[in-house]
Amino acid sequence: MPKFTRLGKAACLVALCALGVAVYLLPSPIYPKPHVLKGPPPALEGPLAVNTRLQKGRRVFTGKLHGPESFTADQDGNVYTGTVDGKLWRIGPDDTLTLITQMGQDIPECGSSPDYEPVCGRPHGVRLDRRGQLIVADSYLGLHSVDPQTGQKTLLLANSEGADGRPFAFLNGLEISPQTGLVYFTDSSSRWGRRHVKLEVIELNALGRLLTYDPESGRVAVLLDSLYMPNGLALSPDEDFLLLAETSIGRILRIPRGSGARRSIY
Repeated sequence: MPKFTRLGKAACLVALCALGVAVYLLPSPIYPKPHVLKGPPPALEGPLAVNTRLQKGRRVFTGKLHGPESFTADQDGNVYTGTVDGKLWRIGPDDTLTLITQMGQDIPECGSSPDYEPVCGRPHGVRLDRRGQLIVADSYLGLHSVDPQTGQKTLLLANSEGADGRPFAFLNGLEISPQTGLVYFTDSSSRWGRRHVKLEVIELNALGRLLTYDPESGRVAVLLDSLYMPNGLALSPDEDFLLLAETSIGRILRIPRGSGARRSIY
């Protein structure tokens, strides 16, 4: 018995070594690059001070809204959002929940796995334009205009069209200028789609872009390139600057109006 025990242990050791060598030789799906943060992190004081405001909130629509991402509201107090199953919703002032439309195909598998997102859609950025239409940045299906009353969808810009010869892979953040109607949006990566967001973050590449879309002319322009997973956007009240979050490196950029310059503020 001891002889067989030793043989068994030796066989297991050989198998583990072979497995280790195989894993080491397997090609990696990502090509990470080093990144060094500049300077120490900001002090948690002033606007960045720790607070407990969110602990005072109440949870609503448990089990009904799955992964709501972006929110916008109209003058009547209705709130609009998109969920991980590809659906657009309207939340009434009385907490009523109304389905507006499905961005992609409406199949039972929607929301069950990220693998179905390219088919079902994944609405990320959602904003109302000056005509009261919802402008939606769907990560897979492109930029759309959606009538919030009828649910009718109009494709404005497909991911396959992209900009400057590069297709979109991961549409994400969205903001609209109330003054000009210009649509600002982010493509978080030209390599990884939303369902591979973990690989995008781990790889720490600079393959994201900030873009604009002019609804009058249909013109698309690249405002900033080489961004680290650009995500959410916010225009200042006077529209003199735009804030952009680079998720994978934890940075917020301040971009002056009419400029491609960038400045890190956090």
